[in-house]
Amino acid sequence: MLGCLIKEFSFNDLDERIKFLLIVFFLIIGVIYSQFSQDSNKRSRVYSATYNQYIQPLALSGEGITNVSFGFKELIADYYWLKTIQYYGGGDPNGKYEQLPKLYNSVLELSPRFLSAYESGILILGGEGFVKDAINLANVGQKNLPLSWQIPYYQGLIEHIYNKNYKAAANLFDQAAKLPGAPPNTKYFAGIYYSQANNPDIAYAIFKTIYENSTDPAIKERAGNYVIYLENVTLLNKALTQYKIKFSKPPNSLSDLVKQKIITEIPQNPLEFDYYYDKKIGKVLTAKPL
Repeated sequence: MLGCLIKEFSFNDLDERIKFLLIVFFLIIGVIYSQFSQDSNKRSRVYSATYNQYIQPLALSGEGITNVSFGFKELIADYYWLKTIQYYGGGDPNGKYEQLPKLYNSVLELSPRFLSAYESGILILGGEGFVKDAINLANVGQKNLPLSWQIPYYQGLIEHIYNKNYKAAANLFDQAAKLPGAPPNTKYFAGIYYSQANNPDIAYAIFKTIYENSTDPAIKERAGNYVIYLENVTLLNKALTQYKIKFSKPPNSLSDLVKQKIITEIPQNPLEFDYYYDKKIGKVLTAKPL
């Protein structure tokens, strides 16, 4: 008799209050376990060791998320969103952020209309080298939020900077320009992309538009950092031109610009990575070489 009762019992028999308490309990256990694992790794980490995937935050997807959400998908989505922010903001000791794509997927499988997650995911994943994941995220976002101009707009930015696919970028900006709320100059960008090749001035104008229009503080800050970064790239390239005119050759490194008093200092990069200086052509590039 007891066996029959156990077989017939399901989670759906519980009322909403008990379901909520259970999900909070599991979240607390997860946070405690995550903190314990991080503390253990800090005590035992060998810094010369190779990358260890087991110190990364756990991200679920598909059926796994459905099974643990118990109907509280938005609550679990908030939890994973917080984990994503903590993970990226805290820094990866190996500098790889291997779990970023999975964490963004977890958030958006649970909350598929979460615009800010698409916005930050497209920009951050692209910037960290997960270009295909950024584009996949944008494609999903366009299906779930077809009237959002931001998603094709940011995807166009990724196609421009990292894939150098200017025709795809032009198509995406043209698509964004037709959607409600798109900035007036979006159509202008599309026209430029159809007719021109890679130009940091275009990327600057795009990021400035994002900075001026985004209502998300994190997106606004990152776009603003890109604006400063591209201004610095322009400054450095002007200094490199002066150096080449003066010495008839490009410098071995950017530090030579300071040594030869072309500029007083190398401007700090707000994106916190080294400038991409191509010694062969004597130019600072706007993105990592492919």
